Amino acid sequence: MTSPSRAKSRRRKFPYAAVGTGFCVVVSVAAAAGLWIGHRNSQIAEAQAWAPPGPACPVMTRQAYLALGAMASHISHYDGVQFGRGYGAVACNEIADHGGRGPGRIPVCQFNNPTTLEVVTARGDFLYFPQVKPAVVTISDGRPTCVESAGEGMP
Repeated sequence: MTSPSRAKSRRRKFPYAAVGTGFCVVVSVAAAAGLWIGHRNSQIAEAQAWAPPGPACPVMTRQAYLALGAMASHISHYDGVQFGRGYGAVACNEIADHGGRGPGRIPVCQFNNPTTLEVVTARGDFLYFPQVKPAVVTISDGRPTCVESAGEGMP
């Protein structure tokens, strides 16, 4: 026969350590998810501010570009890409690809009234004629995309 003191010691104890550890894991995962969502939302907002949607810039042939005479003589380089513009100012940045949702980063440049744009990447020489409208150029996989911006052309 067992003594009364031994009978008490055989009772199951509440697993406080396991519950505490589980609670800490749940709180940590929730905090990490909240930080990730906040970071992702800020990347999406940044991408929307720097690369708003708009109609495509008119594309120019080399012959039309040379005949126009408004050369893209103001040259700047950003992230291995050469950007030439006829007039105005330029501001460049890197944004998350796929509208701020992707894991990669891509260069983006905004122009306030460039008239002509010449973008030179490893994939070639690209000519655009946005005239005096604000324009935004993004580079993805070495290929530029130019859109006319409804805004003022600079963040």
